[in-house]
Amino acid sequence: MNSGSFVKTAMLVCGVIFSSNVMSQSIFPKYELGIYGGTFIYQGDLTPSPIGSYRFITPSFQISVAKLLDENFAIRANFNRGDINGDDSRYATPNWRRLRNFSFNTSITELSGSLVWNFYTYTPNGTKRKLSTYFFGGAGISFLNIKRNWSRIDTTVFNSKTVVLAGLAKDTLHRLPAVIPVIPVGVGIRYALNNQLSIAAELTYRITFTDYLDGFSKSADPTHNDYYYGYNIGLIYTIERNVLKCPRFKN
Repeated sequence: MNSGSFVKTAMLVCGVIFSSNVMSQSIFPKYELGIYGGTFIYQGDLTPSPIGSYRFITPSFQISVAKLLDENFAIRANFNRGDINGDDSRYATPNWRRLRNFSFNTSITELSGSLVWNFYTYTPNGTKRKLSTYFFGGAGISFLNIKRNWSRIDTTVFNSKTVVLAGLAKDTLHRLPAVIPVIPVGVGIRYALNNQLSIAAELTYRITFTDYLDGFSKSADPTHNDYYYGYNIGLIYTIERNVLKCPRFKN
């Protein structure tokens, strides 16, 4: 085979391989790594607000690893760590809260997996758009360390004949959960600084199946479960995936 035929054959093979790579979407980034800081918001019996308690803001952090499937979808693994807190004494109204005077602190370590829908994050040729949104949902487990305190209750008001003290007797006999299933769902917005680095902000709501995130149920409101959600802001690092480049031959 002469040099001219070799060059033509090499170019033909290279073209076939290149076309195959494009068809398999090899031009898209393969992985994304994220690190975030934020806070958890408690939504339960020890706060009078239906949107949760914003009086006990403590820091949380999240680490994520995502594998992009195409320009629209990715699967993501998440690690979250933070605390939720509540204290009846911090609320002047209704006045019975300061008389009941329950408080708690729960540390949460969460592991979850999510399906992410990137809403116009990438163009069909694999390049990033500057500003985009994404939605996600999945399942996970949360490891809890619940510390509750009922020692400050005013027993002259809440005596053995009241629902609160009768319920507290049941709560103290109830084994507090150490591991619970959660369903995280959320929305995010991201701004691309360049091809590899983006700023992202997320809101994640966790659906739970327990009324004991705060350690109390029968002595508080046993008709509703406790929940928590969180705000995060951080950086996403995109690991670029190189497209096969054909060698150049000199005649």
